Amino acid sequence: MSGASGFDATGEELCCAAFVRLDGVLRVLAARAGLSDRYDVVAEGMQHLMASLGGQELDGKVLGRRSA
Repeated sequence: MSGASGFDATGEELCCAAFVRLDGVLRVLAARAGLSDRYDVVAEGMQHLMASLGGQELDGKVLGRRSA
């Protein structure tokens, strides 16, 4: 295993690829459902999770944030 994430290089690449796909799908679905304004909250959480794969600590405030 390598990196702070505990994944090997292939695992990290697969996580990044999954993130890019999920990001695109969620953006399209949010727009179709008229929820584009809430998409940013989801994207921020996903970006935070990806950063954790690079060694940053998870922040419960970001991950637990609720939109009004």
